[in-house]
Amino acid sequence: MKFFGKGKKRIIKGFGLVRLVFRILLYMVITVFIFSVGSVLFLHAPNIEPAPYAPPIAPKMEGALRENSALSSVKLLAEGKLNGPEDIAVDNNGTVYTGLEDGRIVKISPDGEVVTFAETGGRPLGLQWGPRGDLIVADGGRGLLSVNLEGEVTVLVPRAETVPLEMADDLDVSSSGLIYFSDATGSEVGMDYYQDLMIHRPLGRLLRFDYYTDDLEVLLTGLYFANGVALSPDEDFVLVSETSEYRITRLWLKGPRVGDRDVFADNLPGFPDGISGDGDGNYWVAMVSPRMWFVDNIVLPNLWLRKLLMHLPTWTRLKGASYALIIQLNSEGEIVESLHDPSGKSLSGITNVVERDGKLYIGTLEGDAIGVYDRESGGF
Repeated sequence: MKFFGKGKKRIIKGFGLVRLVFRILLYMVITVFIFSVGSVLFLHAPNIEPAPYAPPIAPKMEGALRENSALSSVKLLAEGKLNGPEDIAVDNNGTVYTGLEDGRIVKISPDGEVVTFAETGGRPLGLQWGPRGDLIVADGGRGLLSVNLEGEVTVLVPRAETVPLEMADDLDVSSSGLIYFSDATGSEVGMDYYQDLMIHRPLGRLLRFDYYTDDLEVLLTGLYFANGVALSPDEDFVLVSETSEYRITRLWLKGPRVGDRDVFADNLPGFPDGISGDGDGNYWVAMVSPRMWFVDNIVLPNLWLRKLLMHLPTWTRLKGASYALIIQLNSEGEIVESLHDPSGKSLSGITNVVERDGKLYIGTLEGDAIGVYDRESGGF
């Protein structure tokens, strides 16, 4: 019995040691798990505090904004052959050019045949014809580029230089070869619109590059996700959309107000993306998403919620509404027309609109086709 008692003590001590080792291992596993989950959740969060923001009450969808189904009848050009045709340029032969998610710029014949024109190695976002017939490209991954007729790519302004770019987004080109382009956000955010929206700080800029002299100048800072860019017909001012602020800002380039900055259009019915002139002094504005009550009233006014959403995995992110919306502004910044597809079945996430010969060519953020809308027939 005495021997058994000593053995029992040894066994009990042995069990105690096993329990201790088990607890240590369990704590290690829990620690590794928490660290791993934390790494996943916090890996991509910008190291910047979000700013307070309470959006204005959204405009009522009435009058010029009244819901319609105009865009439900668009023709889909090259359907299923494209991936994220963000912006569009049309040449004199009616050939359509667009930049894709994979870094290619493709040209599309009127019958929908798609041919690779160039490979930028980045993400081509904005397209405009240059002074020498080349294609000027705002590339989010590489900077401001020029692509000649043979598809050869030249970097005009790289992402990292004396005035580092983070995300070249959109552009317009003046008659004298001045290229006005947006740098959407700052290095704190990178190429991530969602994080920029959650932070809501004015990190974007508008720049000007001289095609002939290579001079580069920062014209505007303090923009809320600087996006679409458009010159006025007389080139006396330039417009830039501030996507996360629901507004379009104007910078005067000529006349008594040269250098002044003011608001051209405010409290828009959606997140404004690309802007383009229609040739008559009006402007088409693509809405990548209409306003959403939950975002305006729950997400954006609550700092703690935005902080949380910033740190969650990408698959948990809020999505834009599946709704196609384009608005037209007159020369005073007033909404005079709107085109809708409430179902979002034909198009949604519209990023750019280009008018050519009575047709609207429509680009999208994640779509697989270019929309073509005939203004005269109300469809195609």
